[in-house]
Amino acid sequence: MALPSGRAFNATEVTMASSNRIEPNVRHTFDTSTLTGSYQLITSGGFDFDLAVYKMYNGGSTDVDISYNGTDDHDVCPAGGTFILDVQAN
Repeated sequence: MALPSGRAFNATEVTMASSNRIEPNVRHTFDTSTLTGSYQLITSGGFDFDLAVYKMYNGGSTDVDISYNGTDDHDVCPAGGTFILDVQAN
């Protein structure tokens, strides 16, 4: 598939009518068996692009608590489950 520019299709070049761009972030992983009971960052350097949807799969055998402020539990990704945070849903 070619874009109007004539270049091959690339997910980072897809645009919508409102000029929002879809830019994929690199997948981050961590070993749930190394969790210490205190909050740990998913990525120490932040994400490459702003998030529209964040999806986490927990392949471990322990629930993973999620905090947005590093102090309080706000959500949970259950063992063997998926957590989806859609920050642009209406």
